[in-house]
Amino acid sequence: MTEQNEKQSRPRAGAGRWQLVIGACLLLALGGVYLLLRSSPAGQRVAGELFSVPYSQAVDLTAEDRAFVSRGTLIRVGMSRPARPLEPIDFSVRIEDDAGPIADLAPELAFNMKMDMGRHAYRLEPDGETYRARVTLPRCMKGGKRWFGRLRFTHAGELHEQIFLFDLQ
Repeated sequence: MTEQNEKQSRPRAGAGRWQLVIGACLLLALGGVYLLLRSSPAGQRVAGELFSVPYSQAVDLTAEDRAFVSRGTLIRVGMSRPARPLEPIDFSVRIEDDAGPIADLAPELAFNMKMDMGRHAYRLEPDGETYRARVTLPRCMKGGKRWFGRLRFTHAGELHEQIFLFDLQ
């Protein structure tokens, strides 16, 4: 072998290091993709929680306020109408047990559609015997109008949760 052929057939110094660095970067990238896909159902990334209930007039607030019972606790949920996207909607919640209205809670409202519309969560503020929140919801770019609301609070050491729905105009 001539000296020139010997130089061409020898690996260059440092070539193995670059292959190692590139391989490590690919492994890190693949691991990141795996973690992202594993972090939510069906590989979908969601900004807000997704929850819904099948349609029932008993949970539909579109036309009128509703009352629900959760473990002996009466929950009355009301909202201003007509409800429109990008305009404030006033929600009122009254929570009662056998002794009457319960005033020392920290109820929260969260909203979503069947598709991910981001995080929309509100803490209800006490107002006498009622809790209130002013909510503004976005317009669905696909034309959806049905929103689901979830009221959550803890009373007497128990978590109470009520899901309802309504349609925006």
